[in-house]
Amino acid sequence: MQADGLYPPSWRPFHKIGEKGAKGEVWPVTICEEVWGNLSHAAFKKDDWYFQDLARRVQFQITSCLWELRSISETYARELNTFCRLQSYKDNQRFETQNSLFIYMAIHAFLSNIGTLRDFLAEFIAAFLIKEILPEKRITKMNSLIKELRKLDDKSNPIVIEILMAANHSGDNGWLAQMSAYRDLVVHYAPISHTEKRGFLTTKSMFVNGMEVPGIFLPLPVNPHELRKKRSTKGALHESVKEWIEESVSTDTPQDAKDALDYCHWVLFRICFLAAQLAGFSPYRPEIPTFSKKDLIGPIVTAHYKSGT
Repeated sequence: MQADGLYPPSWRPFHKIGEKGAKGEVWPVTICEEVWGNLSHAAFKKDDWYFQDLARRVQFQITSCLWELRSISETYARELNTFCRLQSYKDNQRFETQNSLFIYMAIHAFLSNIGTLRDFLAEFIAAFLIKEILPEKRITKMNSLIKELRKLDDKSNPIVIEILMAANHSGDNGWLAQMSAYRDLVVHYAPISHTEKRGFLTTKSMFVNGMEVPGIFLPLPVNPHELRKKRSTKGALHESVKEWIEESVSTDTPQDAKDALDYCHWVLFRICFLAAQLAGFSPYRPEIPTFSKKDLIGPIVTAHYKSGT
């Protein structure tokens, strides 16, 4: 039924954890998704509705981000497939086609969803993990949580240390600050193709198992935090159309520019790694839902499906 398109495929992002040659987890996002669902079930059994509701929201956002990542991957594939079928692929060529818009929209949706996941995790931290050291007010945004954490006299709590380190724009581990800056750029200021100047995709071949294969590359702004600050204070980044055009026609791509698909793949793993760590501090242990005869009402009905009908 999945192969015939009646139901979605079993799709999950691959991430290798551990050193080369060592055993490691390869489906951390999917496992994190399951853990938060099981935490919600554990709270449901204890009649803790707020915890159950929040854990379920976290699980839903992980699922949403996972499928938005798949959407980005598929729009990349559609773009590349068109080049190859038309036999028009040429390495290191800037371009935009009728397919490109769908890449930009998929990235917008992913960053918007992962921003919501970030805020749900902030609410969880404030409500269940460090409530005793925060002021008595409801916190539902990561930015609000970070402001309160920076006011603390004692910042030795491991969760506080982790969040403040990830939220430091100038730090080496400021992944959360960078993700938030990318999210704010596309949600509040401009599409990913217009955040700084007129952006384009680039054909970029890569090597897989020693063989050169065609690929595409969508560079993200190198310093999204500074760009967001400029956008928030100046609004428009250029004084004239001529200036905008002159910057846009430049073919130089910074050496440290990240590809959008690569970045979204990595940052989904990184936020799920944080979510898994936070789950370890939960007042409940994850419980897998189980069913027995006493849970069933009526007979079990088996439906048969013949492929191709």
